[in-house]
Amino acid sequence: MKKQILLNTVSAVLTKAGKLAVGLLTVPLFLNTLGKEGYGFVILLSVVISLSALLEFGIRAGLVRYYTKSLVNKAYDEFNRYMSTALVMYFLVWLTIALVLLAAGDRLLIETFNISAEYQDDVMDLILFYILPIVYINFTIPILGAVLSSLHRFDIVNYRDLVVTILTFPAYYIALVTLDTGVWGWVWVSLGLQLLHLVILLFVVKRLVPSTAINLRGLRSSYFKDIFSFGVITFIGSMSRRMKIDADPLLISAFSAPAAVSLYRSGVSMPGHTRPIISSFSGQIYTFATAVHERGETEKLNRLFDKGTKYTLLLGVVMLCFFLFLSDAIVYVWLHNSLSPADLELVSLCMKGMAIIDFCFYLEGTSYSILYGINRLKKMAYTDFFLGLLNIASTALLLYYSGGFIPLALLPTIILEAIARPIYLYYTAGVIGYSRKGVWTNIYLPVSLCLGTCAGTMYLFFLIAPGNDSTYWTVLLTGTALLVVVWTISCYLLAFNQNEKREVQKALVSSTSYIRHLWA
Repeated sequence: MKKQILLNTVSAVLTKAGKLAVGLLTVPLFLNTLGKEGYGFVILLSVVISLSALLEFGIRAGLVRYYTKSLVNKAYDEFNRYMSTALVMYFLVWLTIALVLLAAGDRLLIETFNISAEYQDDVMDLILFYILPIVYINFTIPILGAVLSSLHRFDIVNYRDLVVTILTFPAYYIALVTLDTGVWGWVWVSLGLQLLHLVILLFVVKRLVPSTAINLRGLRSSYFKDIFSFGVITFIGSMSRRMKIDADPLLISAFSAPAAVSLYRSGVSMPGHTRPIISSFSGQIYTFATAVHERGETEKLNRLFDKGTKYTLLLGVVMLCFFLFLSDAIVYVWLHNSLSPADLELVSLCMKGMAIIDFCFYLEGTSYSILYGINRLKKMAYTDFFLGLLNIASTALLLYYSGGFIPLALLPTIILEAIARPIYLYYTAGVIGYSRKGVWTNIYLPVSLCLGTCAGTMYLFFLIAPGNDSTYWTVLLTGTALLVVVWTISCYLLAFNQNEKREVQKALVSSTSYIRHLWA
């Protein structure tokens, strides 16, 4: 288990680091070739596609659970029936979306999101040749991806993502710069990359489970019921999380314009790329939590809860301080050739806001994965759904009365998540029998000491750091190096207990021996 978790985590870090690098390159590319209006428009298309996933009703989550059961028992016919059932379920959802978009999608998008006249004539063509095909592909990918999740082969998923990520920037560069194809160039590249995702998945699944086949004649109502009854709870939880973040660009466009969305996305994109790196451990343990719970191994479940939460939060500390204190330097170095000073300031504020939101999410630690594994997600899912609705309403009011001031879209999420996530963690502790007092003494207190040390050091650094445009590179590099050193020392001295220090020492010794062996 430890080896596979480590492999999954390392591959996730490599993949997400690659996505971050590509994101750093593509945002200025889009701004320079498509402009703020064009970039905002393609973001709206992406958000519409992303929100279509809200209608999948937790099918993938149910598939993971029943794929796992079938593969463990080597019931391959049953496995194929679950896969075929999911294919039918996703097709019916896609058909419903298609009928709605074909009937009124163009008017709905144009009138609701203030799409400029330059792109209005393209909306129906984009629905036909981009939105509908890519939504169908995105509904097919989870059916296959759930196979890898059920086998706990997240490393294969990460390698697949890394291959596609490496191709992303060259493909966009050729389409937008060399061929100068504008928004339609972005469309064809995006569609092609998702097709490549699908082809790779088909190949990998067939290699891992050679007996994989579609069998529509063996479908039964019980398979629909199995998938839906478990998946609907996770669907409610995932829908609420998407409501809080994915709704923001739509609201900003409705109260301002697509150009404002491009500034918002530029600010939140970089923290968004680092988020999966931080949560790569806590987000993958739900299958292990399921197995440990089924075997009644309470102590192991507590360790997954304790260590997963603590390490996630400690990684979150360094990223929070990085974006909070260095966002001005990051944004200037990254986008000063693409945006005006006023726009750079808005992007920096959005970056700070999203960094705080991400850290609030980390405050729940491994709660979601643990509750998923023991099938106790219902209370958390319903609460999160209510908070999602409250978030959307609050964001709409703030944007309306502020005249569309972009960073305010993040404020309700910060407040609500800062309140809710620690409550989820304490609730999970009670459910699994972990000491609620231990949540503070073993997790939150040591993490708070590390956060205070890092934040205090960065504050003192900025009291003496130069503050003009010519020194932004120096501030960024020096500040990053200082933060990493202080964070490493404070983790070891203030956050780790004696057992964790010994584990670190053993890991260092093993790594040193391995490097010496390779060198010899």
